[in-house]
Amino acid sequence: MRLRTLLTAVVLGLFGASLVSTTAWAKKKDEEESTDTSGIDELEIVEIGLPSLDEVFGKAAGLITTLQGAKAKVDSSNEKVATALGLASGTPIADALNDLNEKAGGAISVAMEGSTPSLSAGDAVPENVQAGIDAVNEMTAALTEASAELTTVASEASALVTEASELPGKVKSEAQAAGISSITQIATMLKNTKNNLNTVKDIPDETAALASSIANTLTLVKDTFTK
Repeated sequence: MRLRTLLTAVVLGLFGASLVSTTAWAKKKDEEESTDTSGIDELEIVEIGLPSLDEVFGKAAGLITTLQGAKAKVDSSNEKVATALGLASGTPIADALNDLNEKAGGAISVAMEGSTPSLSAGDAVPENVQAGIDAVNEMTAALTEASAELTTVASEASALVTEASELPGKVKSEAQAAGISSITQIATMLKNTKNNLNTVKDIPDETAALASSIANTLTLVKDTFTK
């Protein structure tokens, strides 16, 4: 489900606000959809072979690279938490946080630095617990960095959707201007342009999904260790 123009505009305003605001916006979508980031890795832009079109789609490719990089940062940091606690690869972050809390026996406290939770232990704790605390703090820092990267993507995505929406109607004239007369080649260019456009239209939704996932994880860290 792609965002409509008005809803995308709302996203742009909310990304400049706190992660709490991002979460509030995300709740307007179905909960499962709003935090499903699996589609991010599938986003791909193909070269059309027409410079004016490829210039626009090149911008989209740059946004996708940033978006996929942010997701990779999130996935990696989550995995490091599980590893630090000796848990299986792919352990849900909620389970990992609960495991850490149980191992610490309630010795962990949380403090907020802006929207970013930070864990600490007042007394000496076992080495594996300290490793878990360090991993969670590294994770929350990485999530905050990723969220900032998403702000850039969100701020540019809406205008890019508008710009790219005009490109299918330009394929034939741009191809003919480039000396391309093959009907088959032009048809392929048009098909690839439409596919690219669909990908561009997916960027705002995928960005919002990852932002919501990040916000939920940061809230989960805070709530798990709030006494």
